[in-house]
Amino acid sequence: MIKKILFSSLMLLSMASFSEKLVLHTSGITDNPIRFDPGNRQQPGFSIELMQALQKRDPDLSFAGQNDLRSIKRIESGLKSGKLDIFFGLVSTPSRQDDFHVITQPVLYVQHIRLAAAKDDHAEVHDLADLSKTVNAGAVAVPQGSIYVEQLKSLGGVEIDDGSESLLNCLKKLLLGRVRFVYYGGEELKRYLHDKHLNGSIKLLPAVLATGAICVVISRKVPQNTRARILAGLQKLQRDGTLDALRDKYGLSVL
Repeated sequence: MIKKILFSSLMLLSMASFSEKLVLHTSGITDNPIRFDPGNRQQPGFSIELMQALQKRDPDLSFAGQNDLRSIKRIESGLKSGKLDIFFGLVSTPSRQDDFHVITQPVLYVQHIRLAAAKDDHAEVHDLADLSKTVNAGAVAVPQGSIYVEQLKSLGGVEIDDGSESLLNCLKKLLLGRVRFVYYGGEELKRYLHDKHLNGSIKLLPAVLATGAICVVISRKVPQNTRARILAGLQKLQRDGTLDALRDKYGLSVL
């Protein structure tokens, strides 16, 4: 009898913690309209719509700051300091799993890394080994703070330009001939080239050179019951088909 009473009490406490009003501080990310495009009423961004869906399922939960666009470096710094509680989403890596709480079940989507090149560039790069062997390939631009910088460094022989904070500036360097390629998520590049009307001068090479799981990342300063609340919400959206519907809307997948 006592055990039953204790169990019931714990269940009530757990339910109460999930019903408390909660505001989590977050951010948008620069140059990534597929995830954050707050000025677009029809497609404000996968991450923004995901937060809206979580709030709809849990009316006592809200997010603040998603319309403020920051660079990757500033987002990671904010998560480490606790100025930001959560971000939707970053590529899951061993170092980020050490620094933050990374929700990998469910993964938001899988990013397929490709190369952008000038329209008249006849380069054939089928994999990362090809990239490292390409003679006189020229520099490969990656936005500053991207985890893909370390990946390219590990190849050896690849000249990397990570001096630009934004994807737009990387693409400008490509247009000016200062770099030969831009290395980034193919889904994001495709959307960006379309939105900025750059398809006439820049193309995506067909090969997928790497993949990365895009995940929800939570600051280690956020308490466990809050993390459990977010996890439960995401898993519910996965079960009821909301996540799949959002992926379809933005041309994303988990494969």
